[in-house]
Amino acid sequence: MESSVAVQRQVAEGLVGGHGVLVYWKFSGTSITPDALRSYLNTAGLASVALLIKDIDRNKALKSAVRTWTSQGVSKNWRSRVVSGLQSGSNLQNISLMEFEERDNGGSRNRGDYIQRDMVVYNTDSECFDSSIMNAGQIGESISAQHFMGYATKKMTHLDGNYIREKIVYPLFEDAVQVGGGGTFYLHNDSPNLDIIKALQPLLKNIGFTLYVCDIQAGPGWDEAIADSTVELIQGRLEKLSTQMDGWEESTRQVRSDAEETAIKNFISLNKMAQNVEDNLGRQLEELKSKINVMKERAAEIIDGKRTVVAQAKAKKVVLSPNIEAIAMWPRIKIEAVWGALLEEAICPEDNVEAAMKIASAMG
Repeated sequence: MESSVAVQRQVAEGLVGGHGVLVYWKFSGTSITPDALRSYLNTAGLASVALLIKDIDRNKALKSAVRTWTSQGVSKNWRSRVVSGLQSGSNLQNISLMEFEERDNGGSRNRGDYIQRDMVVYNTDSECFDSSIMNAGQIGESISAQHFMGYATKKMTHLDGNYIREKIVYPLFEDAVQVGGGGTFYLHNDSPNLDIIKALQPLLKNIGFTLYVCDIQAGPGWDEAIADSTVELIQGRLEKLSTQMDGWEESTRQVRSDAEETAIKNFISLNKMAQNVEDNLGRQLEELKSKINVMKERAAEIIDGKRTVVAQAKAKKVVLSPNIEAIAMWPRIKIEAVWGALLEEAICPEDNVEAAMKIASAMG
């Protein structure tokens, strides 16, 4: 039987020589300017990470503040809304601060239920709130206005924890294995990004973003548990995508471009997750990867099918232009749709002989 000292040494060696780490994080009150963050990163020898930090687009940040102030404001009954957008030659934007007023009959809320209580004015040239105009008009003086301007100004000048997570932390886990549905990742000890993560730990902790790096003891059990968790996560996301595609099929409309783009990104992400499990944990997932690809093909078929149906519906209303040469500039899907309409005699070919011949030629 091994001595207790030998056993302890074996355990210690297992911990030190563990095959990987689990990394997760939490943040609260994280706030820092882009210049300060870049400076910290450069000082820590992380110039490559510092290059990822971009200056804040103040006008976009203001729009974000207008959208989100409802939940961040002094009361759940308050919200903000741009009431006059930028006009030609104008550099001023008026933002209304409104309070919800309950109806006597307890009716549901709508825009008409919000009463304007104050207004602030933002100058897009100076990129700040215009105090001279507000003072002259005796607006922007309420507690709510001061609260909104403080909230918006902070969004226009400081990065928060969400930005740190999306732009700095997440890119470090591109080749890692995601564990479960949260922000926990598995990395091999020889991962080139592990040194960067450890270098970031003390720096980010100073601004309210804590990275936890936990060594995994070498030995059986961990690989299987992590792989099972990730496979379950992939399967859950595939079920949600399948439900979404069922909705696409039932709909009479074309699939929105943003929904199509998101679906493509999801399939790429899921395939990457499965490949990372194979590369890092040795679990073979050929069947799961095949399922991902089958669903990706199904999504493409539905999207293309909806495009064709919509294009054909529009084609049936087409009055063919006498400018025959213009047909050569049509996108392929429109040519095919109009050709289909011609075959169905939805467009009378006798009335459009030259155009029909041109389209037939384009069809090959």
